Amino acid sequence: MAAWRNDPEINKHFFHDEPVSVEQQRQWVNSLRNRSDEKLFIIAPIEQPDRPVGTVGLVRMDFRNRKAEWGRFLVDPSSRGKGFAAEALYLSLRYAFYHLNMQRLYLEVYEWNEAARKLYESFEFKLEGTYRNHIYRDGRYHNVLVYGLLESDFRANEDKIRHRLEGVSNGHD
Repeated sequence: MAAWRNDPEINKHFFHDEPVSVEQQRQWVNSLRNRSDEKLFIIAPIEQPDRPVGTVGLVRMDFRNRKAEWGRFLVDPSSRGKGFAAEALYLSLRYAFYHLNMQRLYLEVYEWNEAARKLYESFEFKLEGTYRNHIYRDGRYHNVLVYGLLESDFRANEDKIRHRLEGVSNGHD
């Protein structure tokens, strides 16, 4: 995970650009074990469960209001284009809505990140707003978009989403 976080191709999508050591990454992962408001999942192919290719998480879980931020999402560049991102997104949404009983998920993404925005919108996330000049990186300010997904919208569109996933796994996306 430390190597992924320090990879410039991955790190450019994060809101923090400081490099992390293996020990810092280990401490952060260990700290999650004691938190009830955050879950981190490792993405790995079924055929090779010991070969992680990314992560996805639920952050700031608020069980009273039944909402959470969807994030901590990364896929190793060498594993992109193989459907891992779409499947991880789908499974994490099902977990949040069906297992944790969340009624709303939200996320933040750089405005310039067209690939991520297209993926989220294909899963029925709706653009809810813009944080203008929200993050300062690489010598300039960047807008950050806020997307939201309601449980009712996910359930109403789950067949369409699942059909899209079948296309990804068959190499049609």
